[in-house]
Amino acid sequence: MKPKHGVAIGSFALAAGIALSPVVFAQQTAPGTSPADISANTPTSPDSAPAPVASSDSNGNAKQSFKSSMGEAAEDTEQGAKVAYDKTRTALKDTLITAKAKAALEDNKSTAGAASAIHVDTEHGVVTLSGGVDSPAVASSATEVVARLTGVKRVVSALTTAPAPGPEANGSRTE
Repeated sequence: MKPKHGVAIGSFALAAGIALSPVVFAQQTAPGTSPADISANTPTSPDSAPAPVASSDSNGNAKQSFKSSMGEAAEDTEQGAKVAYDKTRTALKDTLITAKAKAALEDNKSTAGAASAIHVDTEHGVVTLSGGVDSPAVASSATEVVARLTGVKRVVSALTTAPAPGPEANGSRTE
């Protein structure tokens, strides 16, 4: 799944606005004038405002700074899009592996009866099986079935086994 162009353009425009703000709102000073002199002598009416001091060197620096900021913003945006894409792709792969594992457990003869009690969780291709099953043999079969699936890097079994309920489990005793 590729990122939409609108998101990249919107992010680029936002980055451009942020990068431009120091350039657009910067005050130019005459040689020998400090920023404190400017704020102390700033007129309050627009009619009495002095003309800005233009310097081709400062304009060139501003342009270079703008180009540099825009280049950095574009690289940051591209990197962010790549990270988001990779995370989404991994999450989709993990979801597909989880679905395949559940289906494989249902389809296998030795695990079909216990499949509904087995919880499957996948993270970065590592599948964790948890829940309770009837015997160690079923737990072992479940691990083997899932390990054979494409995309599975490793299977972690956190399955517990409980003995099959006998006559004592339902409250009656035989003597």
